Amino acid sequence: MDELKTKYTFWKLINQYDIEIPIMQRDFAQGRINEKTNAIREGLLDSLFRSIDDECNIDFDFVYGTVQYEKLFPLDGQQRLTTLFLLHWYIAMKEGKLTDEVSEILDKFTYSTRISSREFCHALVNFDFDLEADTKVSEVIKNSNWYFRSWDKDPTIKAMIVM
Repeated sequence: MDELKTKYTFWKLINQYDIEIPIMQRDFAQGRINEKTNAIREGLLDSLFRSIDDECNIDFDFVYGTVQYEKLFPLDGQQRLTTLFLLHWYIAMKEGKLTDEVSEILDKFTYSTRISSREFCHALVNFDFDLEADTKVSEVIKNSNWYFRSWDKDPTIKAMIVM
């Protein structure tokens, strides 16, 4: 029961558990492109970057699900978890800290909705690349030799790239 009262950072959560978005969850939607999600995404990212700049916590409410064999299957919160996964990956990559150890930890985040979503998450954290100034991360990812064009049809991957 104490676990229910514990506040976790994403980093603490992913260090303690593998996180697998179950099949029954909808696609990652934060990266969809329309007027409503654009405004939500921009507000969310502004809040996240402000909290990083100010070195203060941001409360993402609760995430709940089931834990089996040290693996968390979230029933609610997958949008927030995916966003935090992408943020941690981006900061590690941008700061040159995407070490084998960090990649191994981030590789504990996966989707079971589609094989392509799972493979994309794995590839994202296991391939390092340089980001030059004024280069869009999405372009670098899509032009990487590890990126499969078939992933363009996966709505979760498309939304993750937009995010």
